[in-house]
Amino acid sequence: MAPLVLAFSRLARAEARSITAEGFPAKRPMSRLDCPGLPPRGYTEFVRRRWSIRPAHPHEWSDAVRHASALFRPGLPEDAMARAYPLLLGAGNVTNLWVAHDGADIVAHVGYRLVEIDTGKGVYLGALFGAVFTAEAWRGQGLATQVLSRATEAARQQGAAFGVISGTRNLYQRQGFFPLPRATGYRIDGGSANGPHALTMRPITTSQWGLVQALHASRTPRFSRGEGDWKALLESQTLWFGAGEVWAVFDESSASSPGAYFALEKEPRTREATGPCRRALEWGGNALWARQALEQCARTRGLVEWVVAAHDAEAHRAAAQAPRLAGRLVDLGISAAAWRLAVATDDIPLYGLDYV
Repeated sequence: MAPLVLAFSRLARAEARSITAEGFPAKRPMSRLDCPGLPPRGYTEFVRRRWSIRPAHPHEWSDAVRHASALFRPGLPEDAMARAYPLLLGAGNVTNLWVAHDGADIVAHVGYRLVEIDTGKGVYLGALFGAVFTAEAWRGQGLATQVLSRATEAARQQGAAFGVISGTRNLYQRQGFFPLPRATGYRIDGGSANGPHALTMRPITTSQWGLVQALHASRTPRFSRGEGDWKALLESQTLWFGAGEVWAVFDESSASSPGAYFALEKEPRTREATGPCRRALEWGGNALWARQALEQCARTRGLVEWVVAAHDAEAHRAAAQAPRLAGRLVDLGISAAAWRLAVATDDIPLYGLDYV
């Protein structure tokens, strides 16, 4: 009798592994009739681990944020990730947060944010993916792959022309994402002579978003940002992985209207070639002013790494005399340094997905 029970058990386990995107067996539901008088091995486990994949419901937003914060910001408040990434994980984006749910709680998640990209030749819709996680007890079952697949398809149906995701997981490339090209970092120190302009700098507060909006909007390519996006980003005071600020640059003749701006991380990062340095992750306006202002920052705050996108000829010209650092940052190819949305270290590269 033992071989017969074993045969049914193997069949049950094999069928339990054949799960559709909705968490059900691909062919037929399992039944105790598979082995009369004895539930097949895996039957109870299968029933307990059934899930559905769908957009998060509005009342589940706090649960998704809580799980993401526990994984990516351990030891911080439950809403830490929403505070750091208000555009992706804000309550207003809950319908673009895809989850696997077991009926009691969220067990896997992939979020994306739809954003317009102005390339100078046209405006395209992109999907920026993030906060990809699976609860520890549910790992190894392909849940992240399934949720990511559903989320990318949903973004495509909403009109996205491309997708972007950061991370080191093989599943991204299995889903069709490809590595994006590198950007260049320039070493900016305080040793250069003062430039031709007497410049001053001020950090931009949430209420002053309009001071840099015009400078940002004058550059292409760029991510389109409305008033709500600017306020949310400035209030969060988070650049890519850590805290940062947006600085406006003024000269003596125009103390009320800036001629340039840049986004600078607060905390330095250690580079092999330079030691500690802060990264300037986005700029707008006059590139020479931005370069001179970064030199002033370097004199008071230490070395600065100015991240310049491969296509950004104006910034490359302005930084021409500065030593180039080994390319370690990633350039989306459609935004000048892409603050928050398209910059990552070598350890966490970016990947793109072309829907066209």
